[in-house]
Amino acid sequence: MTACEGGAISYEGAVELLLSNKFDEAESRFEKDIDASTRHALLFAQVAFARTVLSMDPADAQQAMERCWDANSRAVEALRGGASALGSMFGGGTEVSEAERIDYTLVSADAHLMGAMMQMILGSYVKGAWNIRAAWSLYSGVFATREESPDAVPAHLRCIVDFGVGMFNLVVSLLPSTFLTIAQVVGFSGDRQVALRLLTRSSESGEFWAPFSNLLLLYFYTQLCPNLGISAPEHAGMVGTLCASEAATKVPDSCLYLWMRGGGARL
Repeated sequence: MTACEGGAISYEGAVELLLSNKFDEAESRFEKDIDASTRHALLFAQVAFARTVLSMDPADAQQAMERCWDANSRAVEALRGGASALGSMFGGGTEVSEAERIDYTLVSADAHLMGAMMQMILGSYVKGAWNIRAAWSLYSGVFATREESPDAVPAHLRCIVDFGVGMFNLVVSLLPSTFLTIAQVVGFSGDRQVALRLLTRSSESGEFWAPFSNLLLLYFYTQLCPNLGISAPEHAGMVGTLCASEAATKVPDSCLYLWMRGGGARL
């Protein structure tokens, strides 16, 4: 397992732990590395988020939400540290590169999105909706930079923003027509073809976040399409391609991939 500077687990190693059914080991390791970077703090929140998705336990949701807001606070503080001209003048600030600014913004976007979902599980629907909108705004801002000046966004962050914007488009595209219209009026995009294109681009990037895009595509084809009555004959072939991809073969024993392969076999 690769380590990054300071002995903290690498992002690739972290994703491998998350997807290899080693949740207790992942939580213990991420807690130890929480101060290594804002993204390590986000990984610590993601373990609790994954546990909540599986358990739907309000206590787990509360813990996940608190970790999300902690990760967001760290990202905001990191951004403010580089934005303070007065702090820099007196040696109290640290200049933030464009790549770091984008990374902190994406950490904040992920934290808002996961925190919003936890709020909804806990019954705070208005706050949840507000934070989903905040997450979309953050993702959209980085995506505009990614499309206009691709070289300004490092490859691993391009993968993450493609995942985020693709996921939003996919979820919104599956809403009933009335809700879809409302979502588009308030600023969300719900183009399914754009969603699939971005998720595929992210999945094929070879970056550490690619397995999550790969899994979301598999979930769409094996679970959502059959249940929503939008399956197509070519979906079985797409599932086979996704399961044989580099992103999938990195974690062959993942329970999530075993589930998706089982769903693909039924198509």
